[in-house]
Order: sequence, then structure tokens, then C-alpha cells
Amino acid sequence: MQPEVIVLRPDNPRSWALMPYVLERIKAFCAAEEPDEVPENLAWRVSSAFVSADSCYGIIVGLQDGVIVGHALLTLEGHEEKRWLTVQQYQLDKGSGMTRETVKKYVEEIKKVARVLKAGELRARAKGEARIRAFRAYGFKPMATILFQEVGE
Repeated sequence: MQPEVIVLRPDNPRSWALMPYVLERIKAFCAAEEPDEVPENLAWRVSSAFVSADSCYGIIVGLQDGVIVGHALLTLEGHEEKRWLTVQQYQLDKGSGMTRETVKKYVEEIKKVARVLKAGELRARAKGEARIRAFRAYGFKPMATILFQEVGE
């Protein structure tokens, strides 16, 4: 059985029940993949924004047998003339049975969220070659590369 793809919304009681688990996933991903961010701060911003009618975050989960097996954290960015939706976090659990078709459903749900928020394009943060290849397989194109170097003492 393929996981169900769900957009979390504050008007859905099921979303509220899933939110604590989603926040733990967001913090774990952040700790492992986003060194510039404090996991607890990000989780607090996401949970605070979830209750706001004017949220700049979106959350999509893959649910299988009542367990979250994947999540995507989206952020609305830009300005009045140009807005885009960025896939900030994207993680699928190994062994979850997610197929290419299920991932396509994720991408379609992300596009729906983008249209509702009047975002003209999608962007994705991808760290590592495997994630870059994955996003390219679903129609994302390289736009820029951010490099870094520590300054040292």
C-alpha cells in the first residue's frame, strides 16, 4: 500500500494530531542538514505560523498505517512582484515504500500549495548530489550554487 500524501492545515483535526510528530522530524532534519539554523527555533516558528491565517510555511506529509514516513517543509519567499515557494526540507524514510508515483503526488501537492499562495515558481534547497538528482528528476532545474568556506581564527 502506498503512503497517503497529506497537506497539513489548521482547519483539519488530523493535522493537529500529526503536528508534534512533524515538528520532531523537522528538528531532526534541521540538526542533521541545516547547520545555520537552531532546530528548536525553526520548530517554534513553524508551529507558531501553523496557527496563523497568513502563514509563510507549508507542510506535506506521507502517512502510512498512521505513521509519518516522509515530510516536506515549504516556505513562501519573495515580494509582491515575485513570489516563490521553496522546498526547505524534504525527507522520505528508507523502506517506506514510496514510489516515483507517490513522490509525483508530493510534487503535485506542492504545486497546489504554490498556486494557492500565488507563488509563480517552485525552488528547492538540495544538499548533496543525490538530492539534486532527485529534484532534477521531477523537473527542477539548477539555478545557483552556494559555496562556503570557514574563515578560521
